[in-house]
Amino acid sequence: MEPSDINSSNSKPLLFISHKHSDSKIADVIRTFVTMSTSGHVDVYQSSSPWAEGPQVGGNLNKQLRETMWKSSIVILLYTDQDQD
Repeated sequence: MEPSDINSSNSKPLLFISHKHSDSKIADVIRTFVTMSTSGHVDVYQSSSPWAEGPQVGGNLNKQLRETMWKSSIVILLYTDQDQD
């Protein structure tokens, strides 16, 4: 599925979780909570999760992230350690 296809054919809101690799476990908890508490009525884009929409392997990552973030209803920027970035 291309990023341009995400959320184009359905009316579900899209949550974009941006995080460093070191924060992937926290992002997993957020994704799981949102998916379970909304009974799947919210699509979640999380690049580090094989269970969520994510970037296509071999594609232009920056382009995919920009396109998906533009279509997102909600963006969570998860950074827990200022030394990471």
